[in-house]
Amino acid sequence: MRLDRFLSGSLARRFALVSAALAGAALLLTLLASWWLVTQQHQAGLRELRVKEAGFHASAVGSSLRSLAARMSEVAGSAILANGLVDSAGRETYLQPYLDGAREVDGIHVELMVSDFESAPIASSAGANFSRRQLEWMRRLMERDEEGAAVFDGPSGPQLVGLKLLRYSRTKSAEGALLYKTPLAEIEPDRTFHIAAAQRPQPPDDRTWPIPVPADYQDLHLQLVRDVIPPTDYGALLPHYALILVIAAALAAAVLLLGARLALLLTSDLRHLELFASNVVREGFGLRRAAIQGSGEVAGLAVAINHMLDRLNQQHALLQAESEKFHQLANTIPQLAWSAHADGTADWFNERWYAYTGTRRADMVNDGWSKLVAPEERDAVLTQWREGVAAGAPITMTFSLRGADGIYRRFFTQVAPLKSASGRIVQWFGTNTDVTPLELAEQAARESGRRLREALLAANMAAWNWDLESGRAEFSDNAPSVFGDAYVAGNNWDFLSAEDRTRLVGMATEAAACQDSFRCEVELPGEDGQPRWFEIRGRSAGRASMPRGMSGVALDVSERRRAENALLQADQRKDEFLAMLAHELRNPLAPISSAVKIMELLIPDPAPPVQKAREVIDRQTRHLSRLVDDLLDVSRISTGKIVLRGEQVDAATMVSRAIEMNRPLLDARGHQLITHGLDRHETLHGDPTRLTQIIGNLINNAAKYTEAGGIITVALEREREWVLIRVADNGIGISPQVLPHVFNLFLQAERSLDRSLGGLGIGLSVVQRLTELHGGQVEAKSAGERQGSEFIVRLPAVDGHGDVAGSAPKSAAASRSARRILVVDDNRDAVDSLAMMLKLSGNDVEVAYEGESALRIAQSFRPDAVVLDIGLPGMDGYEVARRLRRLPETAGALVVAVTGYGQKEDRERAHAAGFDHHLVKPIEADMLLSLLSLSRTA
Repeated sequence: MRLDRFLSGSLARRFALVSAALAGAALLLTLLASWWLVTQQHQAGLRELRVKEAGFHASAVGSSLRSLAARMSEVAGSAILANGLVDSAGRETYLQPYLDGAREVDGIHVELMVSDFESAPIASSAGANFSRRQLEWMRRLMERDEEGAAVFDGPSGPQLVGLKLLRYSRTKSAEGALLYKTPLAEIEPDRTFHIAAAQRPQPPDDRTWPIPVPADYQDLHLQLVRDVIPPTDYGALLPHYALILVIAAALAAAVLLLGARLALLLTSDLRHLELFASNVVREGFGLRRAAIQGSGEVAGLAVAINHMLDRLNQQHALLQAESEKFHQLANTIPQLAWSAHADGTADWFNERWYAYTGTRRADMVNDGWSKLVAPEERDAVLTQWREGVAAGAPITMTFSLRGADGIYRRFFTQVAPLKSASGRIVQWFGTNTDVTPLELAEQAARESGRRLREALLAANMAAWNWDLESGRAEFSDNAPSVFGDAYVAGNNWDFLSAEDRTRLVGMATEAAACQDSFRCEVELPGEDGQPRWFEIRGRSAGRASMPRGMSGVALDVSERRRAENALLQADQRKDEFLAMLAHELRNPLAPISSAVKIMELLIPDPAPPVQKAREVIDRQTRHLSRLVDDLLDVSRISTGKIVLRGEQVDAATMVSRAIEMNRPLLDARGHQLITHGLDRHETLHGDPTRLTQIIGNLINNAAKYTEAGGIITVALEREREWVLIRVADNGIGISPQVLPHVFNLFLQAERSLDRSLGGLGIGLSVVQRLTELHGGQVEAKSAGERQGSEFIVRLPAVDGHGDVAGSAPKSAAASRSARRILVVDDNRDAVDSLAMMLKLSGNDVEVAYEGESALRIAQSFRPDAVVLDIGLPGMDGYEVARRLRRLPETAGALVVAVTGYGQKEDRERAHAAGFDHHLVKPIEADMLLSLLSLSRTA
């Protein structure tokens, strides 16, 4: 505190203090430097003395060790030891006393022991006691025929142990050994040193010194180690330094007194300038200026002060102008603005304040503004204002102010302190912003959010926002109730399975890249153990704060998904039912078809009534078979299970086949068939069987719905990149009401009262869907009822030449010679009629009604071909086929499946079991006979 008072005094006093301090500091530094140098020299002298002392003691220890080594060599070469090795009787007489006489070398106590060439002790000096480790060490050296020395730990400290081999001219190897040891403590000069062995030589210093040892001990690298270095005594130097310190203090006091007097003399002009500055501060700056006199520095300072006063006058005028501008600017802003003194007393309000409040300047005196604050908020506002002023920190608050109309409106108030360069608050400036519209908007937004939450709850839907960059996702508050127990609160989609989460991220990332929306369905476990499904819909947010952001909703679609699953199961049951229905319908058709063929073979030229009856049976059988095929085809097409075999097809040949398929129906109805363009060579790409089915269905439809004796026209044309096939008739036509829906499934118009050929209403639907699968179009035209109809099929044309299916019908590769044929079916009518037809065709036929008997008959009958039904009781046809392939008698036989199951998976399963061909009941006799005439490799 006294130093602060002294420093705040006159400049002359500070000059004196500084000069004295500098002088004292210089003397003190000189004292410290002297003390450091003397101390270093003193320590160096002591270190050198310790080194010489260590060298002296090391030399003395080396001398003792040389004496010991020389004495032990003398004892080892003594004739007494040589005689003692061979004269066991005289050992106690002269060998023991000799060893006792060698126990002390220059005052060093030594223990000795003599051993034979096998390391067995012979004699030792009195009191000699060697440890097991030392004896083991001796034994190892003697085995290597080496002498040596080592340091061992003993009860009273380290021991030097040496071994000298006893060699004589009469033998090449050692005949014995002299083992000796002595405590190193007896060789050490005093208690401040000890002898230690090292791994390698060490350089000498004031703590350690290598010992000059004889050759016997050089491998030990013995060194003399100082245990304690005595501390340096500095007490003797203290009186000298105390005297120097007193002299330095006296010199510093003298400098202080002389400096003070000199400072007063040198700063007289500066003190006059100081007096002028004090008057300016007390009276305020005006036109008075400082006198320019005294030293050059003081005169320059006076000039600077005068210049500063001129600048202050200019700045004061400028500040007054800026204050006017500030007030004008504050009057133009939309906020209510005001200022206050440092103590918080308001001193100015802008014109908008007075316009809004309807008050006058005099009304704002003494916190008059607080009377405009809503009464229920006034105390809290005043308290916060006063606390903010006391803290000197910015203030933010929102409260209601009464307007000139008496209505209170909400204002957001911000107040900031204006500080001087020194950090002292000189003024407060505040603004009041009308936030009534904003609060009304926020209230409306809250109400909208409330309604949205209620809507989400009602729809069992959760909203979300997702930042794809960080992976952070935010969910609406009702997410737990929507997702159930599977939902884990967090900021991501971790509650989804890994597969669903990966798929969701991929779809969202793709949608964000395209600025598009996405839909993804995920599965979660339900509380009742049943799965729940959610459809997650999202759209790219496209905000600057979240460029790869998505927002959307998660909708519980479990009920819809269960309904879809139920529909899928119903559709699957429907397909199974249709397959079973087709099988059950085809089974009775097979024997009927076979019976017709038998009638044809037995009676080639029957009477006209019999012939007509046979044709009726054959025609109706074909018709029923077509209905079954159409029923299955429309089911497969609608479920996407049909597979097209793509190849190049000759259009004219395909149309001719379709005509031949329907030839019996055309002849039976007495229709006149007119064809155009069948000599054209147009190529299509598609499945030849399905293309033939398309045209065949249209011809069949025209034949059925044209009165007997009608005209049916089939034309093949080319129109740019399309091949057109037209099927026209002059039949009953199609009404305008039915025409737009003619391709609908199961649709039939009441074309006549006779519905014997009406069908199921699925043929045209099959035509349309098969045509679309080939990339084509089909169109129906009719001028109305009784005006006939025309169907136009457009299929993509293929330019060029290549292998064209159906361009040249293939003939059978082999003649229909008699063959051994085994027929297997559990339907006796079917198997018996088929066997009869095959026998009438000149074949040797055996029958079986189940799988086990079929295998027995096959082994003895050795058939060339087997006609096998798949749906057998017990062992089914697949297993029978597999076993036939394993039998040597039937491994190479032709195996043909004849079954009521004709779907793609049935054919694949048949070929996998070993069938060569798969025929669907009812089979055409000519086709079966043609297949059976082929060898298996044909």
